Order: sequence, then structure tokens, then C-alpha cells
Amino acid sequence: MNDQRQTHTRRADIDGLRAIAVLVVIFFHLGCLQAGYLGVDVFFVISGFLIIGIIYNEVVAGGFSLYAFYVRRIRRIIPLVLISELVSLLVGLLVMLPDDLENLAQSVFATSIFANNILLNVTSGNYWSLPNDYKPLMHTWSLGVEEQFYFLIPLLFIVLKKQYVKLAIPLLVVLSSFSLWMFLLSKDPGSCFYLLPYRFFELGVGGVAAVLTREGLVKTRHPVFQYVALISLLILPLPIPNTLRLLAVVVVSGALLATDKGDEWISTRVFQNRIMVWIGRISFSLYMWHQIILAFARYCVVDKFDTAGTCAFFCVLIIVSAVSYYVIERPFQNSKMINVKSLFVITGGLFLIAVTGSLYIYAIAGIVRSVPELGVEPTAKLQNFGSSRRNTHIEYNARVYDFDRPFSEDGTKIKVFVVGNSFARDFANILLESRYRDRIDVSYKARVTGKCDNVNNDKRFREADIIVFSEQSVDEITALSVGYGFDMEKVWCVGTKNFGINNGCVYNKKHDSEYALQRTAMKPGVLAENDDLKRQWSGRYIDLISSVVDENGRVPVFTPTGMFFSQDCDHLTREGAVELAKRIDLDSVFGSSCRQ
Repeated sequence: MNDQRQTHTRRADIDGLRAIAVLVVIFFHLGCLQAGYLGVDVFFVISGFLIIGIIYNEVVAGGFSLYAFYVRRIRRIIPLVLISELVSLLVGLLVMLPDDLENLAQSVFATSIFANNILLNVTSGNYWSLPNDYKPLMHTWSLGVEEQFYFLIPLLFIVLKKQYVKLAIPLLVVLSSFSLWMFLLSKDPGSCFYLLPYRFFELGVGGVAAVLTREGLVKTRHPVFQYVALISLLILPLPIPNTLRLLAVVVVSGALLATDKGDEWISTRVFQNRIMVWIGRISFSLYMWHQIILAFARYCVVDKFDTAGTCAFFCVLIIVSAVSYYVIERPFQNSKMINVKSLFVITGGLFLIAVTGSLYIYAIAGIVRSVPELGVEPTAKLQNFGSSRRNTHIEYNARVYDFDRPFSEDGTKIKVFVVGNSFARDFANILLESRYRDRIDVSYKARVTGKCDNVNNDKRFREADIIVFSEQSVDEITALSVGYGFDMEKVWCVGTKNFGINNGCVYNKKHDSEYALQRTAMKPGVLAENDDLKRQWSGRYIDLISSVVDENGRVPVFTPTGMFFSQDCDHLTREGAVELAKRIDLDSVFGSSCRQ
């Protein structure tokens, strides 16, 4: 994360605190520290302390300039962010599959306009989702939170002006308390993690500490805070509630930042030793580059790091970050080296390249080269604008929406009503690719839940000979049958499926002699979920996984014809649907009615 401008002298103890924060985040992304994500919360407290402290001091002195504030923010953040985005996009062009490149292009655009936190909340929701490990710019969500804070907080002080600036503490306390209340009561973990209203209290705690310090209301920092801080680092791996961890980190960080006194033994040995201070100085570069290096290493080289791999990663990261700090960060912060006009020209040019390049890549659905394994070729057609079926595979998966219609009047066909999420759509495609396709009448409806008034019920539930739900428990569907008035005797459940975590790590082994024979482990929990649903539904369960899994719990990545089963590891390509239609037991579903 970014470090902020100091009003006069740079505090070595804050650099040390940054060093600890960035290191625990890096270890978290390596999979070595369960609660390491809390390092970002420490960064938020530091940002609130420094940014609000700077603005408050300038307002009190009567010299606050919004223009100068944003020039400093641009110098400190934007060049490195834009350059790291463009490096990611360039590497992605060389090694990524279309879906992943399209997603990266989305992230580049969103990061450029300070909104990757909003994009991730909408598209991912879960920060701990395994596919995030393969997203080079996943970590820039935190920059979105901070940059949105930079737009909000100066406006607060402009409204207060110098004569009312003493109201800053009560206002910050009120806003932070409201934010904390939202955080504690929200049932939406994605919003709590990604969005500023739920994060403001962390920035606010730092801001309150800064104002208290400026006004001399905090005259000493008791050494007990430093002992508590070190103990809190030791308890991070323990299985205690995440909310308690987070609140402890916020409170302790705010206490540590309360004054600039830092001559206690722990402060000088831990927070102010030369190594920690230097790591803190380059912490923004470390933060920006670590996930990019990790994601592409996982995508192209190895999905898990052993000891040697971890050491190699840290060597590369330190070198790249040091170069980044001395070649990018420091020159752009030096107005004698790069004046304001040059700053705007350079950052404006980089911004235009990043935005236009990412929009174009998104528009062509990330298809920049032929990928025979997916059956895609580059095209000049812009697929991702003005269409809900944005690319070849989405178009294929989404064709089932055209089957959201009444059953035909043909009494010779078996009426199959498929209900559910995208996995239900996949099963509808399997049916339409199967040898039964000319003998069944398929209709599709998106997932439904709860009880419904029979007057408004969809009559397809009663007309269907067979109803297929996806990935739902027997109890859920039994409750649903009461409201919709259908017979459970004609209900089947189609199970879950998965073809790995990310196709990139197999695609980049295309020169391997056994490339097309590669198998992969499924995401954690998929087999257990499949077994549980199979047990619940007994003989009325359509088991997709058993048709492809081997005795080691691994599934094939490619069909026998050398095509990907799935473009995103979850949803089927046409070739995947064709292959599963051959493998799964549909006779048991349709019975003698469909047999010749």
C-alpha cells in the first residue's frame, strides 16, 4: 500500500509498522498466514493518520490547497499503479487465456478509475475465493478504498474551514462509529470487505489519533501499546473470530500512531531498525508487485510454492520492488526531477493507454490469439459491448435462456423442465447435445426459492414429465414443491462439477508431450458437496463428477478431442457438454420412454 507524505520529518516507527503490515499481507497471499490480510487494515489506519493529519495541519495553518493535495496524491500513487497495470496487461497478452485476459482488462480499467473494490464486490464477492490467486490486480481493491477516501475527506475539511476545524474530532468519531455499526451488523461479507462505508472507521481511527496528537491531547505513548502490538501479531494465526482480530489491529495501530515518541526499547529494536525501516520505505512497491508476481507465477509456472520457490519469489520481489522504488516512486515524488506539467503529461498518457487498451481487450473478449483448445479465433468484431452474450462461450452457455418458454403442443415428446443456476443451464446444454435431444421438449427457468401463491405459479411445474433442479438439497426442493404444487416423484437433482482452479497453469504447459492428457485436482470441497447431494437424492441424482473423476480425485482438463471441458473451470464449453452427454447415465432419468 502507499505511504503518505509527512508534514515535516519522516517517522521511522511508522515505516517499521508499514513493513510488518506489508509482510503479513504477502505471507497471507502465499498461503502461509491465515489472518495476514489484516495487514491491509493496518495500512488503512496509517493512511487515515497521515492524510487527515496533513490536511488538519494545513487547514489550521490556513494553507490547505485541494489542488496541491491532489498533485501530491498523483505523484505518490498514480505512476506506479499505472505502470504496474500496463506490465500486468502486457504479460497477460502473452500468456493468458481469453477469459482470464478479459477479466484482467476489467481490473485494469477499474483500477485506473479507482473502483476495483467495487468491481470485485460485484463480480467476486468473496476475497478468499481461490480463483483470486490468479488475478494479478486483485489486491488493488484496497487502493480503491483509499482513493475514494481521498475524494471524501478533503471535502469534509473544506466545509469545516479553519474556524470550525475543532469539530473534526467529533465528526470523525460520529462517522467512524456509524461505519463500525454498519460493519458489525452487515450480513454482506463482500461489501464489508471491499467498500469504503464499511471501512471508514479504520481510516477514521487513524485520523482521530492524528488530530489528538496535533492538539496535544495525547502527550505520551505508553510502552504497553507496543507490547500489545507484538502480542497481537502472535495471535493472528489463532482461530479466534475475525471481527475481534480486526478490531484489535485497528485499536492497537491507532494507539501506536498517537504520538511521535518512539524511543522505547521495542520501538527502536522492532519498528525502527534499519531493515524494517527500509522495507517500510519500499512497502508501496512491495504491495503493488507482490500479487502480480505471485499470480503470473501460479498461472505460468507452479500453482503451489515450496521452500525453494518461496525463496525465489522473495528474491525477485525485493529486486523488482527496490528498482520500482528508486526508478519510479522517488523520481515522480521529486518536483525538481518531474515538474507538474510533465507529471500530468506522463500520467495522462499512461492512463489513456491503460484505459483504451483494457477497453479494447475487454471488447474483443480477450481473444487476441487463436486458442484451438477453446475453438476461438481472433476477430475484429467487438463482442462485449451492447450484448448480454458477450463472447463465444457466454453465447453458448446463455442460449438456454431462449428455452425459457412454454412447452410445445407435441404430445410425443417428454417434457423436461430444467430449473436453477448456471449449472442448470449447463445441464440443459448437455440434454440438447445428447442422443435424446429429438425426443425431449426442454424448457428452462432461472432458480426459484420459497413458497409461491399457486395462482401465480408457473404451469410448467405441473405440465413437466421430469423436473431437474441444480445443486439443491432435498429439503429445499420439498419445501418448494408445496408452494409450486409439483410432485416430488418427478424431480431429479443434477450435481455440481469442476475442472480445476484455473486453466492457465495447464495451458502454459502446451509444449509438454502429454499436454492433452493432463488431469487436475478439483477445488476443495467440490467432491464432498457432490457426495452429500448424492446421499440425499439417492437414485434421483444425476452425478456429473463420477463420469470423469479418477481414483485419485482428479478430473481431465481436456476432452478426448483435445478441447477444454470448461473455459473457466466451472461452466462447460460446447465440446465439454457433448462429451458429458456421452458419459453420464441419462437412461435412468428418462427410463423406457426414451429408449428405442
